Amino acid sequence: MILDEGGRVVARAHKPRWLPRAAAVLMALFMWFPVGAIPAAAAGEITAADQWWFKPTKLDKLKARGLDGSGVTIAVIDGNPDLSVPELKGVDATVTNPCSVQSDISTRSHGTTILALLGSRLYGWAPKATFKFYVGYFSQDKDAGVTMSCPEGVHGQTSALINQAVTDGANIVSISSGGVTGDQDNQTGLAVARAVSKGVAVVFAAGNSSSPFMGQAGLNGVVGVGAAGTDSKRAAFSNYGDGLTVMAPGVDIAGRYPDSTGTKLETALGEGTSFAAPMVAGALALAKQAFPNATMNQLERSLIGTALNADSWNILWGYGNFNPTALTTEDPSGFPDTNPFIERNPIRPPTKEQYADYLDGLVGPGWLPNAPEYIYRGTDPKVVNAYPAQSKPGTSPRYKTVPPETPWPPPSPTPTPTSTPVRQPAFRVPEPATMMAIMIGIIAVVVIGTVAAVMVINRRARHRFTTPPTAAGGQMMHGTYPAGPPPGPFGPPPAQPPTPTSPPPANYPPPTYPGGPPTPPTVPYYGPPGT
Repeated sequence: MILDEGGRVVARAHKPRWLPRAAAVLMALFMWFPVGAIPAAAAGEITAADQWWFKPTKLDKLKARGLDGSGVTIAVIDGNPDLSVPELKGVDATVTNPCSVQSDISTRSHGTTILALLGSRLYGWAPKATFKFYVGYFSQDKDAGVTMSCPEGVHGQTSALINQAVTDGANIVSISSGGVTGDQDNQTGLAVARAVSKGVAVVFAAGNSSSPFMGQAGLNGVVGVGAAGTDSKRAAFSNYGDGLTVMAPGVDIAGRYPDSTGTKLETALGEGTSFAAPMVAGALALAKQAFPNATMNQLERSLIGTALNADSWNILWGYGNFNPTALTTEDPSGFPDTNPFIERNPIRPPTKEQYADYLDGLVGPGWLPNAPEYIYRGTDPKVVNAYPAQSKPGTSPRYKTVPPETPWPPPSPTPTPTSTPVRQPAFRVPEPATMMAIMIGIIAVVVIGTVAAVMVINRRARHRFTTPPTAAGGQMMHGTYPAGPPPGPFGPPPAQPPTPTSPPPANYPPPTYPGGPPTPPTVPYYGPPGT
């Protein structure tokens, strides 16, 4: 049993079916196709007769039409394949192992079976394609004690391997793993954004935990593939969710799996979405061969437009079982040249903003390892200083007012040399004659103001102390004033209230209310505190 990064089953090995395989070896000697004879199977080699899905998918008829993946480059990211098995005889595969990973036997069997599904001359989907195989470091390798040694500046994550595949000219990238150890969704999402922008299809296996969690198969822009059984229905173990695109056979797949001792590979049957993904990648390769002028965006739209068993998308089936015959027959040139999955989920990478940042050159090159052509066009000095060879600061199309070749850092403005200006004092001292005039004016104002104030004060004093009128004989009159109060500025004192002589009577009448006494207001009751 093979597990992916999240511990989900990628493949389950079954006991070999020796009788059908032996019969297939004999039948292969007599079977012919219009394009020529099928090469004789080597001893122990898996044949098309061992693959139940070979005829139901009509791959035999596609081969009869001469579709074999010629002119297409397919990248595979998986465990180190064993190129010595008979199924891979004559395959055009270049294996790149950037971090010197010596894969565990489980990941070696996985990579070998995946590559055979694509490149086997007897049952492979695209045996004449050019294969770029990139070895990753998976959880099974780590658990088995396998070490990874990446040289300085080399990265072993899925994102780096996708970028390397795109850099090396791949048309399609097939990934049947739960993610290389240490990988990050955001970084892989940016690698997918780069692949999409360059017209490269990225195909992911959906996973095998019968859950809506599809891992990186649910990233925007990728083709997420689920597994169907021999009855064309969704396999019970196949994951599902908003990233699911199409279904392909993933049950009872003949391949190379570890024997009971775990020391060597033997032929057996396995199951998993891992085997469905390369079938869809292979079908896209045949469609690219059939329509070489079509873009990968158009072919992906044709993939979902020709799918079977689904009138529209649903969470369990995606768009239904893939239909290789219609995919390689119906001209996709009428479809828009835009990726149909790039904005599938607004919160999954690459988000709309991340994709726009990539296109506008605002992603730091450190997020895009193995993408040497990428140029940072933002203005963050830390990024510019870290990646001077991959930076043209301020040239992003978002900065429309900045000239495209502005040097970095921008030069400081140099002032134009002029004659030395004459410094003007903050306060200018007046001339002596002017100063004298100002002093005389101030003294005159003070003298005049003082004289005027003295005159006003004297006049008020005389008015206040005028002699009151007297009676005959010159005596001052006391008591009442027959002719009224004497003139003066203050007048008579104010009237004082009378002093009460006795308390009010005890039977003081109560107030009366025309409409009766008022009703006191009602206070709402909310219960005692704490209730």
